[in-house]
Amino acid sequence: MRYEARVMKKIEHFAREYYAKLDFAHDIRHGERVVKIAKKIMETEGGKPFLVEAGAWLHQLHDDIETLEDFLSSLETDDGTRRELMEIVASCKANRIKQSSSLEAKIVFDSDGMEVLGPYGSVRELLCNAKARNKVWDENVRETKNVQRMFEEKLMTKMGKKLAKKSMEITREFWDCYDRWERLDLP
Repeated sequence: MRYEARVMKKIEHFAREYYAKLDFAHDIRHGERVVKIAKKIMETEGGKPFLVEAGAWLHQLHDDIETLEDFLSSLETDDGTRRELMEIVASCKANRIKQSSSLEAKIVFDSDGMEVLGPYGSVRELLCNAKARNKVWDENVRETKNVQRMFEEKLMTKMGKKLAKKSMEITREFWDCYDRWERLDLP
């Protein structure tokens, strides 16, 4: 087995164990979708395949950098690769991603962002806010809209923007309809 394939196998195994401890919205299915979307974006945008896939598997550790550092130090890889993976994961938040971030970080950020965008993202975020974050109705809806707006504005790749476009058109129409019903401004 090639060096990168062996390391990727360890990364995926670690990520699967990590996701198993998280809430329903950040479980292994979330990780698998982010990896799949990242690979799709990479087909058009380019990037280093190992870093994109590894970064996508590890992206959810963006709030658990110490655990990420400990895990990366256990891998049989060079310091440069560890630094690149740290940058990808640390940048996987809307308030941290920048135009100067690596292409791989931008791809992984957009892939994770897709999880809150569109109809699927609306349902996922609303349920996560209610069930995992215990937000009340109005706060839940407001926060879901805000998060969607923020991620849509922060998308970094042309392909990410293209993938989100139609879904967000539908989502805006959904929220417009929702707001009319909320105001009792019925058709």
